[in-house]
Amino acid sequence: MGITQGNMTDQEQWAAAARLLEVHGDDVGNVIVRQVRVLLDRGDQASAKDWIDISVKVQALFSPAGDA
Repeated sequence: MGITQGNMTDQEQWAAAARLLEVHGDDVGNVIVRQVRVLLDRGDQASAKDWIDISVKVQALFSPAGDA
């Protein structure tokens, strides 16, 4: 899933987080971990950081209200 090039805005990250949850549901964490590993293996730290930032937003969206 090539949604980032290491320069996503905060709004783009929130949109990506929502889309990932919509598409992958409960497996979203595994999807993110795999993507971060691939990017780090390629040496693409900027894109990996985007995905890590997205993972924080996914967690906030996935958590019940008040837990984020």
